[in-house]
Amino acid sequence: MSAALEDLGAGLPGGQHPLTRLREDAAFWADIASEAELGEFAAAALRRLDRAPLGLPLRKRLLAALFSSLPDKDRRAFLARVDPRGIFQGRG
Repeated sequence: MSAALEDLGAGLPGGQHPLTRLREDAAFWADIASEAELGEFAAAALRRLDRAPLGLPLRKRLLAALFSSLPDKDRRAFLARVDPRGIFQGRG
């Protein structure tokens, strides 16, 4: 079912199938949500995706979208904390 929803939710013209409004409905709720609600919804969705059959590809897409949404300065600062071997250079 997750695969079918993924296929139906991407690229179909509106009005052809009831599930094509999935992204429009999500955008509506995101537009009226507070910042706190958006953060909680996003965190809950990520936890849920961890157990979903298509969870890993979706989490990767979300991670890329989050990274792309950062200002260039913050992206560079983040990348400076990861060495060429992929080891995070953080505290602790």
